[in-house]
Amino acid sequence: MREYVREAALAGARRDCRSAHGYRTLEVEVDARGGAAEARAGSTRVHCELRSELVAPATTRPREGSLRIRASYASCCAWKEDQEASLERLLQSSVLRSRALDVEALCVEAGRAAWSIEADVCVLSCDGNERDVANVALLAALMTLQLPEDHGAASVRLHHVPISVTHAVVDGRVTLVDPTRVEEDASTSLITVLLESSGNVCGFLLLGKRAHPTTLERCALVAQTHAEEVTTHLRHVVRQWEDERQKAKVVRRTWDGEDGDEQGRVVMEAVSSTQMDVVHDQKVVHVET
Repeated sequence: MREYVREAALAGARRDCRSAHGYRTLEVEVDARGGAAEARAGSTRVHCELRSELVAPATTRPREGSLRIRASYASCCAWKEDQEASLERLLQSSVLRSRALDVEALCVEAGRAAWSIEADVCVLSCDGNERDVANVALLAALMTLQLPEDHGAASVRLHHVPISVTHAVVDGRVTLVDPTRVEEDASTSLITVLLESSGNVCGFLLLGKRAHPTTLERCALVAQTHAEEVTTHLRHVVRQWEDERQKAKVVRRTWDGEDGDEQGRVVMEAVSSTQMDVVHDQKVVHVET
């Protein structure tokens, strides 16, 4: 199979009929309560859930909150021992080392109280490129996390939306964007490009053989287009989640009203059955590109 994938890549073909720079359809679902999301590309599926806790900040960083990321693979995934640590490093580079997350905004009171966020990222199924899918799931969870308002004005803020785009390098010459598992196995190296929303490159992560500088440049150029598309998609998902959340709030306010409240009945009649499902079933926002 590896030799077949290699020969196909050198001939400009892929098993799923994508172009060398084609991405699989990306799907994102956000929990109605926020702070949890699932992302899918092909048969690769990653879930991220956030937990927040008010703690005393580190003495060396009294004005900063913190984010801890823990990555894991479901037992059904065929994964190697070092893959969890590798995925954690990528996500930390994406959100923390790129300074995307505003950790100072997580501080409630300098030296006394700050938010500590823990991210559990689990690869539920893997058919290649769980790195990019996990990054999207983490970003969607962060962009919808709601911190309790009764502990101060702390909030989750992102200076930019860091996007990762992974390429499989085959035979040192051909690069395949968003590789499947068999394409990763047939590659000599994997290059992940980290980019800001503006398209500026934050860094590279390399697994396998060292890549030629011209290959890195080519990967960065290709990644810019994909980063823009993924950023637009993510923001669209978050906007839809915010809209559904506001509609659900309207429904809840009417339920809290008194019986016989004419205005409340009018508002209830204006709410569709779909919006009611959001409240009853904690329906998630589901968007496909």
